[in-house]
Amino acid sequence: MTLNILDTLQEWIEPFKEFVFENHSNPLFWMAVIAVGMGTFFLTYSALNKEN
Repeated sequence: MTLNILDTLQEWIEPFKEFVFENHSNPLFWMAVIAVGMGTFFLTYSALNKEN
């Protein structure tokens, strides 16, 4: 069971890793990564601080 999950994860990660290697010098890619990260942070932060 665990090996199947790890194999599936490896299959999903390989295309993403190749995409990152191909676009590592693209500033728009890194701006999008930062924007998604900040958006995730603010959504999580606001969900955990409901009383404020």
